[in-house]
Amino acid sequence: MADKPSNITATLKSLAAEAGDPDPFKISLSDSKVVTFPDPLAMDPDEAEIFIEELQTRKPSYVLAKWLPAEDVEAIRAQKLNYRQQRHLLQSVVRYYEGGLADAGEGPGSAR
Repeated sequence: MADKPSNITATLKSLAAEAGDPDPFKISLSDSKVVTFPDPLAMDPDEAEIFIEELQTRKPSYVLAKWLPAEDVEAIRAQKLNYRQQRHLLQSVVRYYEGGLADAGEGPGSAR
């Protein structure tokens, strides 16, 4: 029989409740179509790391084609965004999700 620890800092249940379930990044296009990016916070950790890394380092055309449905890629291409605008879009996605990652880690002791 395992002993119950007496000094528990957290439980998986409490951590899951604190982490919450934020909405994925969504962008409304000029034709009122909404494109939803995958949510790395809901992914397997290894897949999430690849997604975030690719958002930051790969060409926008590669990232869009790999991570979005073809219909959404075509809708974004139809917007005729230049390279700077596409990079800015992907950087916005990264900032949005990094904010969620930072929020999840905030709490007592995070300012050590």
